[in-house]
Amino acid sequence: MEKILVTGGAGFIGRAVAGELLRRGKSVRVLDSLIEQVHGEADGSAMLDDEAELIVGDVRDRGAVRRALDGVDAVIHLAAYQDYLPDFSKFFRVNAVGTALLYELIVAGKLPVQKVVVASSQSVYGEGRHRCPDGTIVYPNMRAEERLRAGRFEIPCPGGAGDTTWQPTDESTVNPQNQYALSKHAQEQRQIAAAG
Repeated sequence: MEKILVTGGAGFIGRAVAGELLRRGKSVRVLDSLIEQVHGEADGSAMLDDEAELIVGDVRDRGAVRRALDGVDAVIHLAAYQDYLPDFSKFFRVNAVGTALLYELIVAGKLPVQKVVVASSQSVYGEGRHRCPDGTIVYPNMRAEERLRAGRFEIPCPGGAGDTTWQPTDESTVNPQNQYALSKHAQEQRQIAAAG
């Protein structure tokens, strides 16, 4: 039976993924730190399916990650820090460095992991793609606080040529606007480097 590790598997999305994998007949191991900021006073483990194996640990902990990788065929990497924005370095330590450690241990241990799926975030694209009335495509920065306080949520075109309209955003232009988005983009780059 295929065994799959779900990091962050006690979180909202992680529990749903673990449950679906179990329904599909997979063996599931969950690695989750069960931090109160994410799970509240109920640590989240009670909401896991009884068939899922739980390892309580942090994706920055070499020993915990190595134990979690033992005997797995694939990894769905959902673990991420996305809480208190002034914790600048924690975003990178958990999201980017934790992902790099995962790959490092797979490569160094010559582990038989066949696939790693890493969850990124739409925040990597910032506000996304917009079009000005004259047809110019822009990828705006964060909305100005004074406009938001005034209840003006539209994004103005550069140079004052009216407001933009939202456009479907492809994945060709990234525009991360905060430390969470930057750390998730760095995480994507770790994935590309590991695959190359």
